[in-house]
Amino acid sequence: MISLMTQLWLFMTSGILIGFLCLNVIPDKYNLIHKLYLFGKMKQYVDCYIRSPYDLPKRFFKHFYLFGMCNSGIMLCIVLSSSFIQPFTSPTALLGCSSWSGPIDNFTTVLVLSCITVHTCRRYIESRSVSIYSSATISILHYIAGFIHYFSLSAIPTLESAVICNNTKLTFKELHLSKLHLLHLLGFLLFVVSSWKQNHYCIMLSNLRKKQANQIKNTDYYIPDGDLFKFISCPHFLMEILIHVSFSMMSYFSNIPLLSLLLFVITNQLISGFLNHRWYKNMVPSYPQERRAVIPFLF
Repeated sequence: MISLMTQLWLFMTSGILIGFLCLNVIPDKYNLIHKLYLFGKMKQYVDCYIRSPYDLPKRFFKHFYLFGMCNSGIMLCIVLSSSFIQPFTSPTALLGCSSWSGPIDNFTTVLVLSCITVHTCRRYIESRSVSIYSSATISILHYIAGFIHYFSLSAIPTLESAVICNNTKLTFKELHLSKLHLLHLLGFLLFVVSSWKQNHYCIMLSNLRKKQANQIKNTDYYIPDGDLFKFISCPHFLMEILIHVSFSMMSYFSNIPLLSLLLFVITNQLISGFLNHRWYKNMVPSYPQERRAVIPFLF
């Protein structure tokens, strides 16, 4: 049986693909699709755009980073305190327990949830102390989708864990480094490097809006340059994809709901990168034509 989480993220992926097709087929004058789908600078500069009471400031991104940080911490505590919650858990294929290789071992679950907790903490800190937001907005759909995403990101490894699926207790012997495998190491290395680079690109973008004295100059949009920005418009989107690849890699690529979430992230980041790239090319005549959107030399 396909779990609810897998169905949810396949549905969400289909939704953003259909929305993207409608965005490119339906004229601008039919404003609803554009209003719900576009965000940030792409929405701010659409000629037909009419501000809606259902629009929210883009800085509200920090809300679901905070939620994701708390949720991942709670899920990690649930797994680590399995002896206390065991009487209240029952395996069900409806919610989880649908991985190809059976329930995910507890070492992998703790490793992945720990990385997710670090990821959401970093993103929240960036949203509070690094990012400089303009007056751009997001739609209520983006806001809701953000909460669903960050709930699922930590709920999926928990629901697919041996603690839930086998209704077993976690012992600290299971967390010994002897349980470490090659995919754990490769996935963790990918996570660390991608997180570091994403933070670096976030700082680069923020610095474009600062004066030398570290004061905010304005919230206009500038053309970033240097590092991967020489080759693509949105390297921070590429790093987001790689971070989620690392979660699946550490799970041996066998966690089906997590793979369906990865498919959504890849689709969403590629489409968002394409729309950002197109905006830069349309709005900035001198924009480097050799740049791609998200993947160097390819897309």
